[in-house]
Amino acid sequence: MNLSQLHLLSALRYASLAMLLFTSCYAKAEREIHWDSASIVVGSGTITGTKDTLRIQAKADGKAFISVAPADFEFDNFSRIQIKFGNVPLGTQLFLLWRNRSGLEGVRQFAPPTDSGGTVSVTVNDEENWKGKAQILGIGFALPPYASVDIKSITLWQPSIIDELLEDQRRLLRDWSSLRPWQPADINAYAGTTVPGEGVAPVPWFAAALSGLLLCYIVFLLCTAGVRHFNWHVAGALTLVCWIALDLLWQARLGQQAALTYRTFAGKSASEKLIASDDSAFVQFIARVKQSIEGKTPRIFLASANDYGSMLSAYYIAPLNTYWHRGGPELPDRQYLSSGDYILLVTPFATRYEAADSKIRLPDDSNVPVEVLVQEHMGALLRVI
Repeated sequence: MNLSQLHLLSALRYASLAMLLFTSCYAKAEREIHWDSASIVVGSGTITGTKDTLRIQAKADGKAFISVAPADFEFDNFSRIQIKFGNVPLGTQLFLLWRNRSGLEGVRQFAPPTDSGGTVSVTVNDEENWKGKAQILGIGFALPPYASVDIKSITLWQPSIIDELLEDQRRLLRDWSSLRPWQPADINAYAGTTVPGEGVAPVPWFAAALSGLLLCYIVFLLCTAGVRHFNWHVAGALTLVCWIALDLLWQARLGQQAALTYRTFAGKSASEKLIASDDSAFVQFIARVKQSIEGKTPRIFLASANDYGSMLSAYYIAPLNTYWHRGGPELPDRQYLSSGDYILLVTPFATRYEAADSKIRLPDDSNVPVEVLVQEHMGALLRVI
């Protein structure tokens, strides 16, 4: 066994000892109060259910309320409440309600689980009145009339440091691995997060993680064999692991987007693909516009304050000739317009169309009479009379 392998084994041993010490110090710091279905009191609604599940049926007004059996605890000592559900009807609204013995009370709405049998975790320590000795802790339901919701358990708990760290990492991993459709930002950059510009991007995170690992390696050498035994193979291996992990996240996101693209466009004709694309509204609008344009060489003046919509319209209206003054007056002066010219208005636009007189007001403050050929929420096609 060479020196680098001995260093690696020693590093693993010290890391294991540090993890055991950290766990023994903090894993037991968690506080928890648990109520199963038998300990839940129904204040409004009809009780049914089995041994492990409490089913609460709402009344005609759709309202129901449950509370947990009183316990001698301080709200301040707990930061989260977890509710494990069974069946939850669509459209259910949930409210956490509490009151302490000093009369301070609060209400917090929270979202139901996304799937049946899910668990919802609500962070409450940021609420102003979440403090003092507990008097009432309950959950209110706004359901469809006579609908039922299933509750399996309610847990009030204070997560340990390890729980907090693990939850943060799980949240990051969900953000990095969740499906996100193609966006224009994906052309030139890898954001990594579900919403570009929000959350922690994986590239700086892995850069920081690599820096931390290299620093730990150097500290380990200082405490054992000395920096003169620094092994570039270990540093290279750490860099390679972080690089591959980052690349795997990127490849997973690309694979999701490629699969979504396949499901959206596979087996469709060219025109069907356009209808299935994000430009579908523009494609259909321009198709109706082109059907209303006559002549071999029509002149079409494009008026819009929307750069993206203008470029799409000019692209899809090709090969017809389009005039578009980007960044300047949307339409030319009266002397440059002739009878039979077309004006395409793409929402939003600054050009004033006086519907009562069927006229367009031009930048030189003159008017030109027009007739409406197409008018939709996307825009309008006018012809100069």
